Amino acid sequence: MLSKHVLNCRHLGRKSILKYTQAKCHLKDMKCAFSQSKTLTNTGNSAETFPDVTSTNTSDGTSELQRAFEDRAHKNKLPFNEKPFVKNLFSGVLSKEVFTFPQIGHKEDLEVLDRLIKPVEDLFKESVHSGAIDRDAEIPEKIITQLKELGLFGLEVPREYGGLDLSVTESAQFAEVTGADCSISMTLAAHHGLGLKSILLSGNEEQKAKYLPKLATGESIAAFCLSEPDCGSDISSIETTARLTEEGSSKVVLNGTKNWVVNGGIADVFIVIAKGKFKNEQNNTFEKLVALIVEKDFGGVTVSEPHDTLGTRGCNTCTVHFDNTPVPVENSLGELGEGQEFALRILECGRVGVGAAAVSLLKNLLASVVQAAISRTRFGKKLCEFDLIKERVAKITETIYAMESITYHTAGLMDTYEEPDTGLEAAILKIFSSEGVFTCVDECLHILGAEGYLRDQPYEQYLRDARMMAGFPGTNDVTRLFIALRGIQHASKDLQGFFKTLKDPFNSLTQFIKKAKPDFKTLKVEEVVLPIFKGTIKLAWSLYLTMC
Repeated sequence: MLSKHVLNCRHLGRKSILKYTQAKCHLKDMKCAFSQSKTLTNTGNSAETFPDVTSTNTSDGTSELQRAFEDRAHKNKLPFNEKPFVKNLFSGVLSKEVFTFPQIGHKEDLEVLDRLIKPVEDLFKESVHSGAIDRDAEIPEKIITQLKELGLFGLEVPREYGGLDLSVTESAQFAEVTGADCSISMTLAAHHGLGLKSILLSGNEEQKAKYLPKLATGESIAAFCLSEPDCGSDISSIETTARLTEEGSSKVVLNGTKNWVVNGGIADVFIVIAKGKFKNEQNNTFEKLVALIVEKDFGGVTVSEPHDTLGTRGCNTCTVHFDNTPVPVENSLGELGEGQEFALRILECGRVGVGAAAVSLLKNLLASVVQAAISRTRFGKKLCEFDLIKERVAKITETIYAMESITYHTAGLMDTYEEPDTGLEAAILKIFSSEGVFTCVDECLHILGAEGYLRDQPYEQYLRDARMMAGFPGTNDVTRLFIALRGIQHASKDLQGFFKTLKDPFNSLTQFIKKAKPDFKTLKVEEVVLPIFKGTIKLAWSLYLTMC
């Protein structure tokens, strides 16, 4: 029974979360319904529909399936997330708008995405050999070519630039499939989630038209250059400089060294965070961080040999040197001097992929481990019959469920707003997933015993690959500091009135108590749970309020 249950969960888990994600976390529809009726109900128009499609090709070589997917009408996004969930927790505010229950998308919606994903799944089942990639420390060129042909280098790139125009949620579904091999997953994440995404989010129209078409097809590979030998995750201490060659010049000269650059040895385009010198209206010079698009062909770019890493050995991770590299001024991304905020925003985008990859790794490993637990006998019983083994499997399964939930919920929030304020959600997702996957892989090795310690078995590779997620993109310790800092900054703005009451608490006792103890009693159960559970939960909630 254990095997049947867990293996079915591996298959059906993706299907069930797919149904949830393909509803695209319709927070906009739900919010409208909430404001009108105070309950979260199905509006009847929450799922997109797709025309009937076949697998034949059109005259321009584009499959009708792909055309149907690209031609779908995207829902209008809300302009700005006025109630960021995690930030509001620092102020003692519970934003009930994010408490949504799954909606089932239309059958056609699911079928189209399934049919787009299937060739990718087939490629990984039939042609991708993770053990060989790990042993050779290289992804075969044939596999890279097939990934390009399947469109995986331009998932979220708009159609006019040659991409598939997917949402963050849909892109995360692909990331869960490619996560079957962490080297491939990390290579695609560095290209699409960090490098290409920089131009997609912050580039002007000229920059997008120039770079996105080649990046979307994989003709050009992108890399993101942030860390340095002496600064690591300390963005403010970056020493790479970008200086004008002369007053009024149209080019800057880039000098410095960037460490841990994924795709460094194969990249054609680098997104480089550097320190630039500027002058204000008073003609005073000051330094600010800038983001630059740097082509390898600009000259002065040298790359080290790929690092011999513990895990994700197929990734081309190098040190990149810039020696008087000339860069046109028009290749700066975003506003001059806002390089730090730019870098944080791009790192936020890359963290959703970590959650999807962690889910994929654990699902694949768990399936193999459960088979081993069923087939092995100890003390006259199958391993799967021991309560301790059942407990370990249950712990891994519940972690996978939590990872899926926060990954796709965060992706849904990103899809809902034009300017999503999801930096803290993405940071929490990254920490939970990267540490949870490492812990769960260790649990799996406990079940496998000595077999999990052998190099000729695939299990030890999972442990080495999982370790990478704690440091990409950004280390977990620094990410924790980021969560605390941004949360406190948000709360400090929200609690200015509260601080005034602290000076005279006895004359402001009501306001003091209200801020010190948020009123969670106003939470209505019917707004946050599935309808079938309302009766039971209402009873429990009433008892709780009575005791309070």
